[in-house]
Amino acid sequence: MNQEIEKESLPPSADRLALGMREMGYTFKGAIADLVDNSISAGASNVDIFIEAIFGGFIRVGVVDDGHGLNMDQIRDAMKYGSEAKHDPDSLSKFGLGLKTASSAFSKKFSMISRTDKSKEVYFATWDIDEIVRVNDWILSKGSASSDQIEILDRFTKENGTLVLWENIDKLIPEKSRHKANEVKKLIKIHEGDLTEHLSLVFQRFLSPSKFPEISHQVKIRVNGKDVEAFDPFCEDEKDTTVIVNKPYELVLPSGKTGIITIRGFVIPRREKFSNSDAESRARIGNQNQGLFIYRKNRLITGPDWQGIYKPEPHYSLARIDISFNPDLDEILKVGVRKSDITLDQDIKEFLSTEILPLVRNYASTRYREGQRSIIVDPDTSIHKGSNKAVGSLEKDLGEVKVVSVDDLKSTATIENRFGTSTVRLLKPTEGHKDEPFITTAETLIDGVFWEPVIHENRRAVAINSSHPFYDRVYLPSKQTEVVI
Repeated sequence: MNQEIEKESLPPSADRLALGMREMGYTFKGAIADLVDNSISAGASNVDIFIEAIFGGFIRVGVVDDGHGLNMDQIRDAMKYGSEAKHDPDSLSKFGLGLKTASSAFSKKFSMISRTDKSKEVYFATWDIDEIVRVNDWILSKGSASSDQIEILDRFTKENGTLVLWENIDKLIPEKSRHKANEVKKLIKIHEGDLTEHLSLVFQRFLSPSKFPEISHQVKIRVNGKDVEAFDPFCEDEKDTTVIVNKPYELVLPSGKTGIITIRGFVIPRREKFSNSDAESRARIGNQNQGLFIYRKNRLITGPDWQGIYKPEPHYSLARIDISFNPDLDEILKVGVRKSDITLDQDIKEFLSTEILPLVRNYASTRYREGQRSIIVDPDTSIHKGSNKAVGSLEKDLGEVKVVSVDDLKSTATIENRFGTSTVRLLKPTEGHKDEPFITTAETLIDGVFWEPVIHENRRAVAINSSHPFYDRVYLPSKQTEVVI
């Protein structure tokens, strides 16, 4: 029996889709970065971003560049949801959705205004989400730009270039704050700071391309007139930065094609080893900046994080790994629409966790702990000196503890005191400190606890986990205190 199949074109409902595409999960800084991608792909040398308050308690946002500009047909295509595929290998575009989804995530009315170097005519196209919803159709307004639109474009470039303008912004400033001028100014400042910090990392290689010959020219980015300075997370100019691995690896795609992924593993200096305090501050050392930095075409896609392989821990805060790939590996690295997230293939994760990451993490941990040991290496400056002295003076009054048995294999001791029998950990000679018989430190404790009762140097004692965040935040800053409680 032959099956009859009927086919028909079934376009989506314009109003529902237009509203749904607003909920792609963009952050403000991620949305603006998507627009900067387009500016760089257009050959821009200068990108200006403005966030400004306007009449009525609203704000408007614009991204202006001095790239090659677009004619009316090109503007129309760029504003199409799922614009025509680009065959330029240097393009940062992927799905032809970024401009629209990034803009509509915060703005209900957004426009592209542009002129090319071959024409002084300025053209525009505008999507108005409210209009799309009202008529349930993809109605695009377009034509010659207005004097107001041209005035904004001319503020930044009087020749070729493009302006993406957001108006009717409803998702950046809370409604309750819109009519409070001081609150609006304060929130704009916060967004300005967050955006500047984000762009300094995401586009670091374009802001400072000297180490990346494949980048054709430098791009200057400004936020409300202030230059965005490149943030090098790997501190490559610091003499004490150590490169653990620097190697290209060939990957075979499911399609049979091959691609190159370059992995560079760095351990940055301890705070006191930076060339100056400004360099140390710019390094942004902390749990939130350790792990993998994944770049697509020299643009940071995601990171820093450990991609679920590990959890961030203080003693790995100096470990930073650069993973760089080109768009030909998108198939296996699963880049999302927002280009701000990625899903590493499980085989890649396995390779990283067995071949690369342990090398970098072990070196980072050693360097981190060297810094801790340099603080407490002298018994006279030990932060536990006073505590050990105080406990030692009371040792005789505490009653005897009888060690019933010792299990060297499990490193445990069974003890007996007036409360009965219990099992505690037996510290190995290489673990505690002889000058700290009662309160000592261990590099790690089972289950990551901060402290536990132990037998140390044949005495009852407390072992403190020097890898625990509380140790850094309380004990080390208190090293000059006679007794730490």
